[in-house]
Amino acid sequence: MLEQILPLLQKDASRGFIRNWFDLRDGRIAPDRRDIDPVRMAGLLPKLWLWEYVEARQDFRCRLAGEEICAVFGRNPRGTFLSHWVPSSVYATARARYRRVIEEPAICLASGNSYVEDNKQAWCERLIAPMTDGGDRPTVVFGLTAWHLPDYSPTRVDREETEARFFPLAR
Repeated sequence: MLEQILPLLQKDASRGFIRNWFDLRDGRIAPDRRDIDPVRMAGLLPKLWLWEYVEARQDFRCRLAGEEICAVFGRNPRGTFLSHWVPSSVYATARARYRRVIEEPAICLASGNSYVEDNKQAWCERLIAPMTDGGDRPTVVFGLTAWHLPDYSPTRVDREETEARFFPLAR
């Protein structure tokens, strides 16, 4: 599957992320979040993020957001629920993608114009991959967003404009 995804990626950071995720996977359906080695991923850290699924709320809570993510949005989402982080017009799409990544499970590659701070948009390439949190089934989405900055488009965000492709993982 890695060979299917790599040719579709435009950003070096995206290629580094997906190679690292497959290495961490090591034959399992998904790696565990404790498998993340910050030293090994040092060059990617500013673009990385991690959201855990909170079943009681049917929502995702941010556990990690790299410096670039915080800079692009003008704040740190750590501890914030997805429903309070993304514009309401984007929430249903983002939540559905995250849920599919952990429930199917699958890897999601999304690219195109996406929301950023103050209802601006910028082109990005986003990879979303499942991870476990000590259990057998994925409950965490781990991802990388590689922005094409600073080309902001100051338009109101009415919906998520990235196109998403899913790559189901064999159980």
